[in-house]
Amino acid sequence: MPILGLAGLKPVRLVGGIETLGIILFVWFSFLSLTMVEQYFLVSVRAVIIEIYMLLIFLVTAYWARHYGDHAFRAVVLMLIFGGLCTSLIGILAWLDVLPNSEIFFRDEYRSRIRSTFKDPNVLGPYLIMPLLGALWALIEDARKRLFFLPIAGILMVGLLLTFSRGAWIHGIVTIFIFFLALLNYRKTAYQVFLAGCLVLGCATFVLFIFADDIFGALSGSYFSKRVSLQSYDSERFNHIFESLFHILDHPFGVGPNQVVFKFGIEPHNTFVVFAVNNGILACFGFVIIYFAAAYRCLVKTFEGKDGWLKYAFILAIMAGLFILMNVVGGIHWRHLFVTIGLAYGNYTQNTFLDLKTSESPPSRPSL
Repeated sequence: MPILGLAGLKPVRLVGGIETLGIILFVWFSFLSLTMVEQYFLVSVRAVIIEIYMLLIFLVTAYWARHYGDHAFRAVVLMLIFGGLCTSLIGILAWLDVLPNSEIFFRDEYRSRIRSTFKDPNVLGPYLIMPLLGALWALIEDARKRLFFLPIAGILMVGLLLTFSRGAWIHGIVTIFIFFLALLNYRKTAYQVFLAGCLVLGCATFVLFIFADDIFGALSGSYFSKRVSLQSYDSERFNHIFESLFHILDHPFGVGPNQVVFKFGIEPHNTFVVFAVNNGILACFGFVIIYFAAAYRCLVKTFEGKDGWLKYAFILAIMAGLFILMNVVGGIHWRHLFVTIGLAYGNYTQNTFLDLKTSESPPSRPSL
C-alpha cells in the first residue's frame, strides 16, 4: 500500500456507478451490522476494519492498474510470483523438516498440510494460483527465460500440492484451463501451448502405462487419496450452509461481522452465505456487485479482442476459479482476492506479460 501511494496521485476515474453502489452497500451495511452484535463487539470491529482495508487494496490496485496499465500488471504479478515462491519454499523446507521449529508452518501437529506463513492451507493454496499462472504464462511467452521460470513454476506447483486444499486444486485446474484456452486463441502463443499440452499429455500417458501398478498402489490408502475423496465433515459443512440460509432471512441486517460462529455455533464455508449472515444481505449484495462487475468488465474486454485482451482473460480465468472456490470456503478477508478484482480495472494495451516494449500487430479476435 505505501509503495503504491508513492506512485503519485493523478485524477483518474477508477470505477463506474454500479461499482460505486456496490462499495456504498458493502461499507454502509457492514457498519450497520455492528449494531446487531450481542457479544464480542471488538471482534466485529476488527473484522470491519479488515474489510475496509480489503476495499482499499482493491481501490489502490485499480488506481495503479488504471493509470500505469501494462507496467502495473507486470509489477503486481511479478511481486506475487516472488511472494508465492518464498512462501512455497518455506512450506517445502518445513515439509522436509529442514527448518527449525518447522511444525509452526503446518496446520496441525500431524504435519499433514502446510500453511507456510499463512493462517491456513485454504488461504495459501488460492494465493498461489495467480503466481503459478503468471509463471506458466512466462514459460509459454518467452523461450529465453524458460530456464528461469521453469523451476519457479515447479516450486509453486509443489507448494500448491502440499497444501492439500481441494478447493485450491479445483480453482487451479479451472483457472489454468480457461487461460490456456485464451492462449490457444492468441496466435503468438497457440503453437507453444498446443505443443506443451501434447508433451504433458504424452508424458503422463507414458508414465501411467509403465508405472500404473506402482502409482496406484502407492496412492491407495495415502493421505492424497483421502483428500481427493469426500471427507467426513463435508456433509456437515453443506448442512451449515443450508442452515445459514434461514438465519439470513431471520437476520436480514446480519448478526455482526465474524459473529455467526458465536451466535449459532456454526461456520458456513461459503463466502457469500457467511458474509450475508454476518454483515447482512445488502452488504453481501454490495460485494456481489463489485465482484461480478469486475468479472463482466474482463469478459467484455476479452471478447472485444482489442490489444490487451489477453490480460483481461488472465484476470477473468482467476476470477472464475475464485468464484467456484468461494462457494466452499470463506474468503472475504483474502488480500489476493481484492488485488485480482483491482487488476480488472486496468487499462491494458499489450498482450505480452514480460516484454512490454515489443510493438504488436492487432491480435485475432478470440473465440473462447
